[in-house]
This record gives sequence, structure tokens and C-alpha cells, in this order.
Amino acid sequence: MQHLTIAVVTVAISLMTGCGGRSVDQSFARLELQRSDGVFGALERGTMTQAVVERSADGTLTMTAKVRGTERTTTQQCAACLVDLPLGPVVLDKEKALTLTALVAAVPEPSCEQVPNLECDPPVFENLIIDGTTFSTECCGHLNQDFADAARAVITFLDALVPPR
Repeated sequence: MQHLTIAVVTVAISLMTGCGGRSVDQSFARLELQRSDGVFGALERGTMTQAVVERSADGTLTMTAKVRGTERTTTQQCAACLVDLPLGPVVLDKEKALTLTALVAAVPEPSCEQVPNLECDPPVFENLIIDGTTFSTECCGHLNQDFADAARAVITFLDALVPPR
């Protein structure tokens, strides 16, 4: 929670000083986080694999999500398979909605300086989709640190909205 507080304060300072990607006035209509297994990694039980936050006409933010969980089956393939279980809908209270809006507004355009011949096999792939524009946190090289920090703040905030399973 301490890291989340630091991230929110950093975003608020950035917004007040004019740094960051979008204006808070330009509230997003739809935000999506997509997370999937990487080449050599696997998402663990309890990890959010997808979150969709939509803004209604009155400004209310509602989140639905999928969380990696265990499903007991009677098949011979596995006794307890990992599957994506639905969560929500969850209506964000005013404080959480304002915080998420500010965090998303601070996400700048990503830039990635590719490093030739670098092997790139992330354990997890994460994408933020803000009003139809995809922002990937994966970069086979040097990712713009402002983007990396802002995207991580949004992802961390979304993760914190999922109750432990």
C-alpha cells in the first residue's frame, strides 16, 4: 500500500506541474489490462489476468475482471486446473475512481529503445488498453522510464482492487 500511496502522490505532482500524458479532463471511457503467460513463465493462482473498467454516462466506473483460480474437474488431465474465473462487476467508490482517473491521465506515450541481439523472454506479458489504444509494458531494450512507472502505477492500482482468493 505504501508504494501505491507514493505512486499516487507522484502522479498528483506530475499533473499539477503539467507533466504526464493526458489531462484529467480527458477521462477515459474504457480501460483494459490484459495479462498473459510469457515464454517461460506462468501466472500464479490469484493473479488478475484481465480487468475492464468502463465509465458510464454519469461518470461511475465499474470494473469486471478475471482472476487465475483453481477449478476442480473430474477429467484425467488434472485434478485442479488453473482457469480464469470471473470477478465483478465492482463499482468503484468516488475516491478510487478519482485516483484511477488521475493515474490513467498520467500515462505518457511509451517509447522503447531496442537493443540489438538482446534475448527477450518476459515471464508475463502485460498490456494496458486505454480507449482502444494499446500500451505494452514489454520492451526488448530500454523502456521509457516515465511510461514504465506510470503504467506500473495503474496496474498496481488495478491489482489492489481484486480481493485475495
